[in-house]
Order: sequence, then structure tokens, then C-alpha cells
Amino acid sequence: MTREQVLRIIESLSETFIIVDENVIYDKALDVALTTAPSGFDTYFLALTLLTNSLLITDDRGMVDQARKLKLNTLFVREATIEEIKTKLG
Repeated sequence: MTREQVLRIIESLSETFIIVDENVIYDKALDVALTTAPSGFDTYFLALTLLTNSLLITDDRGMVDQARKLKLNTLFVREATIEEIKTKLG
């Protein structure tokens, strides 16, 4: 890909998604890691959910367990009914 193509893709992503720099998440991720000790990868998802007060949607049992310890709004798709999913997603 050319530089211009890559820049256009990045611009398109930034218009569609909220992109949060690691510097913004790091302190919260460290706090989450020290509080609940999830896997390193999960730590960032949990921290981002905390920072943005978002709904965490996952099919990962371990992440759900950690999220529930942090009292996060979580949707565990593996166990959710269609009605629960519709309710959570509004």
C-alpha cells in the first residue's frame, strides 16, 4: 500500500471509531492489573471500558469474571439470550 492509502484508511477509521492512545489508558490499565490481575491483553479492554463507561461485550469467560469483579457493565454473549442482548444494546 502507498503512504496515501494508509493515511486514508487511518482517517476513515478515526471517523468511524473512537481511537484511544495507550498513554490515556496506561494508568488505568496498571490500576486494573494491580486490582484484579487479568491477562495483559484483557487489562486494556477492562481499563478502556472503565474509562469510557462503556458496555463490554465479550465471549471470554475469564474477561467476564474480571469485569464483574470491577462491577463493569458486561454482556457475556455465550450465556446471553437474544432478549438480553437486545436489552443491553438498547
